[in-house]
Amino acid sequence: MSDDSINSFILYFSTVGSIITGFLTYTHAQNYFHLKNLKEMSVSELSTSKSLSSPICVSGSVSTHNMFDSRTSKEDLIVVYSNYIDARYPQFYSLKKPISSINKKSIKEFSLKEGKHEIFIQPTDETNINVLRAYNQSGEISMSFWTAIKSLISSLFLFTQQFYSWRVEAYQRVVEDVIPKDSDICVIGEVKKISNKLIIIPDYIAYSKSIILNSKKPWMYMLCALQLVFGVLLIGSLSEAQRRRRMRRGREEINRENAVRMAPGFQCCICAINPRNVITEPCKHLSTCLNCCANLDACPICQAPINERTRIYLT
Repeated sequence: MSDDSINSFILYFSTVGSIITGFLTYTHAQNYFHLKNLKEMSVSELSTSKSLSSPICVSGSVSTHNMFDSRTSKEDLIVVYSNYIDARYPQFYSLKKPISSINKKSIKEFSLKEGKHEIFIQPTDETNINVLRAYNQSGEISMSFWTAIKSLISSLFLFTQQFYSWRVEAYQRVVEDVIPKDSDICVIGEVKKISNKLIIIPDYIAYSKSIILNSKKPWMYMLCALQLVFGVLLIGSLSEAQRRRRMRRGREEINRENAVRMAPGFQCCICAINPRNVITEPCKHLSTCLNCCANLDACPICQAPINERTRIYLT
């Protein structure tokens, strides 16, 4: 593959990448600042508001009906949301994907209350729920002697890990994210009024609005970094393409001049290689090429001082 083809590919790749990342950065930043500028309302403010324009940002205390017990809490924690994960890993589990994993997500419709005012929350599978981790525990799984031998062989010889029978469950990690009763949370989503009941279909649920905004920052930083990388590649490839065009034009010009049949004695009187293509002023002698004339202070024919140089082009 030639250098021109490589540069053309980099130019095309960086252009497409800049357009895509620019669009994603713009939409993500627009969404971020739109959420940031949303006014955070209380349950009573939203209930008494005459205009209900979506999306709505509301904060309140979780009501205690439609609850169930947490799977892992030893304190009989009552929750409205639970994301329970039980994952089993081979040796060095932090470097590998789990061999097996149990993921049980439970969520029920709940409400936010403030005095006599109540708003019903109906989460969906598309709802982004960002809450605190209530349980996180990991450790080794007790193994028999033969299982420990297989685990040791599996960790020493990487090729044996291609066979499932040798991939021994050596570590277990259990985590659970929950929303407990009576906790204060922030909900952002579409609001509807059905039979005098306010219902929110949430896009985001978290303990505070700042948690929702902070969860979006890493993506925005990553997109900005990608945009910067593609921008540098684009500028570099454009500069390289322009440099190559200048070199190509220079070669074509030299080739065009050298292609002109020069009469005997029309070569530069100094280098005797290049054609004479510079007229010196004020004597108007045509005796040297451009390269040689640049180093002269006086005309080589009449020794008159050179005040100006005029290049001529032979066609």
